[in-house]
Amino acid sequence: MICKRLAVIAYFRAPMGGLQENIRATVLYAIKSGWSVIVLAPPGPFLKSLVINGINTQPVAYGDNESEQAAVECLVSSDVIHAHPGPSRHLALRASEQTGVPVIFTIHGRWMDNVETFISRLDHCVCVSESILESALLVCPNDSTKLTCIPNGVDLTRFSQRSEQNEARYVAVASRFDEDKRRVVDLLRELWSAQASAHCDNIEWRIAGSGTLMPELVSAASTLETATSKNLIAFLGWQDGAGLSKLYSDAYFAVAPGRCAMEALSVGIPTVAVGSGGVVLVSKKLDLVLAARSNFGGFGTQQEYCVDTIFAEIKTWFRWFDQDFSRAAASFIRDNLDNEIVNRRLIGLYDIALH
Repeated sequence: MICKRLAVIAYFRAPMGGLQENIRATVLYAIKSGWSVIVLAPPGPFLKSLVINGINTQPVAYGDNESEQAAVECLVSSDVIHAHPGPSRHLALRASEQTGVPVIFTIHGRWMDNVETFISRLDHCVCVSESILESALLVCPNDSTKLTCIPNGVDLTRFSQRSEQNEARYVAVASRFDEDKRRVVDLLRELWSAQASAHCDNIEWRIAGSGTLMPELVSAASTLETATSKNLIAFLGWQDGAGLSKLYSDAYFAVAPGRCAMEALSVGIPTVAVGSGGVVLVSKKLDLVLAARSNFGGFGTQQEYCVDTIFAEIKTWFRWFDQDFSRAAASFIRDNLDNEIVNRRLIGLYDIALH
């Protein structure tokens, strides 16, 4: 059997997040599909987590000439390069210039990395939402055949649809709480302020995650506790695996960014998706299609939102949980955003690039 060698190269500042999980899903599926894979990225917990799972890695100290040259030398020995935006893309194209190795490039959001200036050097360009694809087509009208939409996916082996007999009553929140997730923190503070003003004491919150902005959330929780004379917010710390799955499957509602929002919807709970582009309320069947177009809060999301409207919707769901929407949400994610479906399409691009 011919060994097919894939190199995935990325640049990021946050130690963990949606981009890293997207790469992990791609890599695991590629290995399962018979590819030999190496991941090149900044040193840190993400690469360490890959090494623990037996995946080949090479740390890249971006800005260091020696480290970047070592990365290029690694890339030239691959059969296909999958690059993500930023300085990682420059290294991928340098390697391609030397040997002609095909490069597939993914655009994740509003920042398109001036793709129109180098799309001629790409084998293919992947956009993770229809909104991004439409914007890319505007700046690359003559290269439409190189552009395609392949969304981020959800690992449905980790999540199962919420039981209709579930009696748990709380809003689930899962996120990092650092400055790049400022919008999540601000929204939670606004929602808790609205709840405090309404003296509403029958809506509880369970918060999974950690980060530098946690003190702001703890302070806002104290304000709600004072207003209602109840401790309505539980901080669970960082959760993954079974803990995160249970958090969603037992909830009545969710507030979550990006991939976490998709995971919450996969178990059938209405969700406020909070992304780099804005905030989108997903609690009706039509919302599912509209939210997917913008990658659930990503590029293309309407900037303005009304906290009072969102809080009113949460209260409505706590009075009556719509099982029809719950089933529709779980089905929508399963039919359109299953990791198996999404990554099969991506690996298909790798195979095409080889020929």
